Amino acid sequence: MAKASKANAASPLRGLDAQERAWLTGLTSTITDVTRTTHSMRLYDAMGERAGLGIRPYLFGVLTRIEELQPVRVSDVADQMDYDRSTVSRHVAELVSLDCVLRDQDADDGRAVILRLTPKGETAVSAVFEAWMEFLHGTIEDWAPDERTQFLTLLTRFRDSMEQRVAEL
Repeated sequence: MAKASKANAASPLRGLDAQERAWLTGLTSTITDVTRTTHSMRLYDAMGERAGLGIRPYLFGVLTRIEELQPVRVSDVADQMDYDRSTVSRHVAELVSLDCVLRDQDADDGRAVILRLTPKGETAVSAVFEAWMEFLHGTIEDWAPDERTQFLTLLTRFRDSMEQRVAEL
């Protein structure tokens, strides 16, 4: 508790005016809302339906992370997603049973398992990505080209700044 009060006493937020504090509160609320919306089961269900897949929505995140990292160990997928290893293992088992993921023995460590997408898994990722792109396009279709460019530029800058700050934690 002493650390928390010491950190609060030295907080740069103490000098913020009401307008800046309100802006930060609005930013926090908006980020929370966007994150909640993009990770909603309703959206995942819709993307799976649009893609014509019979895969449970919560598996998409694991499937796409395997696709990005493959060949990859279960523990690395769990670390990258900040999930519990046992949760990822259950999801992987389900993806294996759906013939979307293949498990191989690690050539360097026979105890370890390496994951790769099967052709069916690759097709699933492509189909969901295409459905997602259609959804995004519909979301910003009435934005002017300069608004799209400015939004992406600022969002990329924000992402980079956040990643740097998190790396310093």
